[in-house]
Amino acid sequence: MPVRIPIGYREPRDLLVESEHALDRIPSNELFNSAAHQKLREQWCASMFGIGYANHVRPSRVAVNEGRYREDADFFVEAADVDWGFQLAEVQRPNRRRGQEYRQLADGGVHLSAYQPGRGDDEGAEWLANAIDQKLGKHYASSNTLNLLLYANFDFADFEYTKIQGRLAQYSSQFSYVWVMTNLHMCSIFSSSELGELNGWRVIREVRDYYL
Repeated sequence: MPVRIPIGYREPRDLLVESEHALDRIPSNELFNSAAHQKLREQWCASMFGIGYANHVRPSRVAVNEGRYREDADFFVEAADVDWGFQLAEVQRPNRRRGQEYRQLADGGVHLSAYQPGRGDDEGAEWLANAIDQKLGKHYASSNTLNLLLYANFDFADFEYTKIQGRLAQYSSQFSYVWVMTNLHMCSIFSSSELGELNGWRVIREVRDYYL
């Protein structure tokens, strides 16, 4: 059973508004080239996850971990009086140099990143698996008690849930639970009734959430 910890939780919709307002004020070439904005990017992911979780599972609050008590967790979700620590991994198309792309755009260059949705459909599950392997390569002592959120930030047209679940199910002994999120949808790969499960893609935000 997860242990309660003292942390400043926020309502996910409030945190999303704050995150998006802050993100809008930062030029993209700076946002994706400076580690100083990492926590802000994590805050956006945490708030999006919290909104989707609240819409489809149960009410929740979220918080980015900015302390040193649980350095193995990037953010926390509070649901039904239980604290759940999540690690976060953003997954992009292999060999993409996003920071360089935005530098070139800022300098008046041409955006060189091709739109390849079919590649994400075909190879995306493997990219997610590689991200988990990289996490495991860091040899976290308590990885099997942690929850992992993979932010699939790459192009796809029809990313089949069954394909992702089939490829990632093997990691159930390495991480407690694994969830996947895009900028529109979310799902659980393996979870439990205690945390909740989404066995298939669900839309994260309702229409009203875009007008907060």
